[in-house]
Amino acid sequence: MSAGEHTFERPFRPVGVRIFNFVGSCARRWGFARPLNAQRILDAACRKTGLHDFGGDEFRQPLELLVHDYEHSAHLHPFGRLCVANLLKTAATNRLLLQAAWKRHPEYLDVPLRRPLYVVGMPRTGTTLLYNLLCQDPAARPLMAWETMFPARTLREEQTENDRPRKFRAKVTIDVMNRMAPSLKSVHAMHADAPEEDGWLMNNTFVSLMFTLNGCIPNYSQYLRELSQAECRRVYEFYARQLQLLQAGDQKRHWVLKSPVHQPTLQALLETVPDAYVVQTHRDPRKVIPSCCSLLSITRGILSDHHDLQESGREFAERMAYAVRRGMEARERFRSRICDVSFENLINDPVGVVQQIYGRLGYQFSAEMELAMRKWLAENPQHKHGPHRYTLEQFGLTEADIEHIFAGYGPLFESSRKLAG
Repeated sequence: MSAGEHTFERPFRPVGVRIFNFVGSCARRWGFARPLNAQRILDAACRKTGLHDFGGDEFRQPLELLVHDYEHSAHLHPFGRLCVANLLKTAATNRLLLQAAWKRHPEYLDVPLRRPLYVVGMPRTGTTLLYNLLCQDPAARPLMAWETMFPARTLREEQTENDRPRKFRAKVTIDVMNRMAPSLKSVHAMHADAPEEDGWLMNNTFVSLMFTLNGCIPNYSQYLRELSQAECRRVYEFYARQLQLLQAGDQKRHWVLKSPVHQPTLQALLETVPDAYVVQTHRDPRKVIPSCCSLLSITRGILSDHHDLQESGREFAERMAYAVRRGMEARERFRSRICDVSFENLINDPVGVVQQIYGRLGYQFSAEMELAMRKWLAENPQHKHGPHRYTLEQFGLTEADIEHIFAGYGPLFESSRKLAG
């Protein structure tokens, strides 16, 4: 494979973005550009919504760390800084709207989350395929992209029962992402009105691995590692309340959810959502890591012109290994609520694997679900949006490096081939 064939080798820059970056760089050089500022972000969210209750102050420390690292460590270009500022303002706006919605409907928080089924695992291990198959169950309630990005209605949207503005905002956001990184579709295709990861909900807590996709943020990453279990549970309590709001009027179906961000905090998730079950996907890390690194390079390449592939390669590999170790620590206590699936088994017999998962965890498999899964598989072949190309060497890594970094994961990976649980 030649270097020019790599999915992300040259980040795409539309003409408008290049002009914006040129003007922004000049303004910064001449002292006219304002740095990212946490209080300005919060004030902008308050002006936009007319609300002021963020539901406590525990989010302010991670927000300050994010702002500092994005400003000083992530090497964002001017358009990237604008995107990050909007991302943080959106999370702050969501907090305000969520708090207002919970005040209007405290009864929603009395309804528990009924047997939500989570797909958790390293990225590129078949999580998206498995998630989409589980979403075909008529008894399942998937989370749509527009819901995970904008989980709360404004008062006016609630009064008119109009979700079109949120769907439109999600579509615009996704269109911008795809415009900035056309190769993103080959790695993680998104559509506003299709099932999507619930990791976006974690952004509204300002405690989420999702933020690391936007740039190198070392102080914030260290903060995530040092979170206590009590702090993690508080984060997941906020997260769970968002799902309780979203499920209002549709409590008969069980949630089906998915995000790699839950892996290092699996214990806090299962403690906070006591009726949750988890399907954990596994794949040879030697194949996972270069694919993950290419995804990281694509997302960071949207916002920065200074992305070091080899530095980010080792950073991401070590982060994934840490997430795996933390997830493994939770397994002994919650063994009966976790089911393992290997990537190879899932690819070879997707419908059979889902049927085994349902039998293992006690969900009802139906003929209607099987027909829907087979239809979805026929309409969504692998590489539908183009091939995803990468190599370990691009990221300064060797197979020996991966084996060393992931020492101890081998037995779990091998056992997953038998759908161990």
